[in-house]
Formats: sequence, C-alpha cells, structure tokens
Amino acid sequence: MATMITEVYDAFLAGGAPEAKAREAAEALSSESLSTKGDIVKTEGRLARDIAAAEGRLNNKIAASEERLNNKIAAVREELSGEIVAVREELSGEIAAVREELSGDIAAVREELSGDIAAVREELFGEIRAVEERLNHKIDAVREELSGEIAAVEKRLDRKIDTVKEELSGAILAVDKKLTHEIYGIKQGMAVIKTLLWLIIAVQVVPFLKALSVI
Repeated sequence: MATMITEVYDAFLAGGAPEAKAREAAEALSSESLSTKGDIVKTEGRLARDIAAAEGRLNNKIAASEERLNNKIAAVREELSGEIVAVREELSGEIAAVREELSGDIAAVREELSGDIAAVREELFGEIRAVEERLNHKIDAVREELSGEIAAVEKRLDRKIDTVKEELSGAILAVDKKLTHEIYGIKQGMAVIKTLLWLIIAVQVVPFLKALSVI
C-alpha cells in the first residue's frame, strides 16, 4: 500500500468525499511520481464530481422520503378524520342523553330554588320595612330637633337684622345730614360765584356802554 498523507485524507473526508476516494487521493498525493499539479487537478475534479453525484443521490433519497412521509401523513389524516367524525357522533349522542337526564334535575333544582328565593325575598322585605320604619322615626326626631334649632337661629338672626337696621338707619341719617350741610355750602358758594360774575360783567360792560354813548 502506498504511503498516505493523513492531513490530506482528513481534509477530503471533511469536504464530504467518500472514504475510498479520499484515501486514493491522499495516497496519490503522497507518491512523488504522481504528485503533479495536473494529477491534483484531476483528482479534485473527480472528487467534485463524486461529491456532486453523492449530493444528487442524497437529494433524491430525501425527496423520496418526504414523498413517502407526506403520503403516510395524508393516509393517517384521512383515517383519523373518519375516527374523529365517529367520535363526534358518539359524543353528541352521549351529550344529548346527559342533557336530557340533567334537564329533570335542573327543573327540580329550579323549583326548589324558586321556593327558597321567595322565602328569602319575604324575609328581606320584612327586614327592609322594619329598617324603613326605624329610619322614619329617626328622621322625624331629627326634624323636630332641627325645627327647634332653626327657630332659635331665626330669632337670633331677626335680632341681629334689627340691630343692623338700626345701625344702618342711624348711619344713613348722619350721612343725609352731612350731605345736606355740604349741599347747602355748595349752594352758598355758587351764589357768591354768581354775584362775583355779575360784578365782573358790570365792571367790564359799563365802561363799554359809556364809550358807546359818547360816540
């Protein structure tokens, strides 16, 4: 067996080449008489073709496997659909039977609850009426108490209003007197001003009239 370069062999295996081809390539490269560039190129081309062929075979196998799986899934779905329909029909019948069986129990429970509800309502109405009566008594008592307090407050307010009215009436009278006095003073001042105006007019007009008479 020819000497093989381990690194080359591992590299071809990592690249996806078949083990036999990788070994042949590694051995070919290890031989000095065959390790030419042309041989390396040929080997690489052969390996590339082998890899492409292997990938094609794998793709075909994968496609065939997927087709078989899809067919199996479709068959299982078709089989399960029939079973699901049968189960649904069986369950619908059982559900209808249970509903019919429970309808009597539900009607009995409703009748029993209706009687209990009626009794509870009557009891609550009685308690509500009692509470309303107690509240009415309390409201009446509060009204009486408040009416007395309101009357007392009204009396105090009336007294305060009378006091304020008296104070205001006295203030109003004082203001009236003050205004009357001020108005009287203003009238006297106006009379004096009128007199002065007449005197000024007479002083200015008399000489003018004398000058006209001379002319």
